Amino acid sequence: MIVLDSSFLVALFHDGDALHARALEDAKRLESLKERFIISDYVLGETATVLRYNADLVRSKVFIEYALDNYDLFLTQKDDLVQILDIFLKQKKEIGVVDASVIFLARNLHGTLACYDKDLLSQV
Repeated sequence: MIVLDSSFLVALFHDGDALHARALEDAKRLESLKERFIISDYVLGETATVLRYNADLVRSKVFIEYALDNYDLFLTQKDDLVQILDIFLKQKKEIGVVDASVIFLARNLHGTLACYDKDLLSQV
């Protein structure tokens, strides 16, 4: 299982992002692993929002449609939210709740993390 973070997804779907070329290469490498991709509902919303502000609404729509068609969507339940908030409250670096949801998925699924956020990566 490959857990997707918004830092990777924004770079992948926004050709004006400084990490776009790297994200394209990383996406090809990750796809060659033939594993399923998973995205949390928080990451879906955050990525769509960042793309809206940094690119345009069309780019957000392209991302949303692609994500819903190609990624497994993790919908946060109350028990999961309690654990996600616990990760957030006990953080060692500055991370947000969305990042805590990515850490939660990576830890619980023992998945590979597609991410460019160094603070987040240091906690997985």
